[in-house]
Amino acid sequence: MKSFGIGAVAAMTATMATHPLDVIKVRKQLSSNITYRGLFNGLPDALKRQVFYSGIRFGLYDVIGPKRQLTLSEKMCKGGFVGAVGALVATPFDLAKVRKQVGVVHAPKSLLAKWQGGAPTIARAAVVTSSQLSSFHHSKECLLRRGWQSDTTDTNVTAGFIAGVVTSLISNPLDVMKTWRMTGRLKKPQLPSLIRIIQQEGVLSLYRGIGPTLARMCPYVVVLFMTKEWLNAKCKPAASHNQNTSIRA
Repeated sequence: MKSFGIGAVAAMTATMATHPLDVIKVRKQLSSNITYRGLFNGLPDALKRQVFYSGIRFGLYDVIGPKRQLTLSEKMCKGGFVGAVGALVATPFDLAKVRKQVGVVHAPKSLLAKWQGGAPTIARAAVVTSSQLSSFHHSKECLLRRGWQSDTTDTNVTAGFIAGVVTSLISNPLDVMKTWRMTGRLKKPQLPSLIRIIQQEGVLSLYRGIGPTLARMCPYVVVLFMTKEWLNAKCKPAASHNQNTSIRA
């Protein structure tokens, strides 16, 4: 439960710091001509989403799997699994968030309709968490092997920035598909609809909003992991902290 709570609080903190950029990103994925009003639209739903999405993915990531240093491929598989589980639970809040960000007033007609866009959302979450967690931890391990100090601001910011860039470039097409599906632009059956859009607008349409995505994801990941590391340090048992202090002394 501690990992769930820390992950949720860290993600909510990062969300509050970067939500206007997320609104701009979503609007840019739909049109190049956007309004910059209402940049905090959908924030309550975004915070609710993070309670379940990030709470579950961080809660699971810290407790499942072998208790040893994982290889990069193992980190990616583990991250993909926990991200998909978190997204499956949190999709209704994600749907409400996206629709409020773009001004679509369309209440789901049934319980299952709350999971509209669930397939691209779960696929995106698996890719995002896989690339985000694995690239952050792997980058940090590489920096430490090169003599960087553990748990310093420079180390965490650098690793977070690398993870933000990697995650943005890999996940943007799925993020665009998720937005299109949730706002109704991508129709069922989804594959023929997607092919038709790509034929009309080109494959680079899947990288719409990549600028705002990078501008949002990099600070988001930095704030997320720095907050998580700070909370982990604060929540360590007092006995463990005293023992570490004695060893350093």
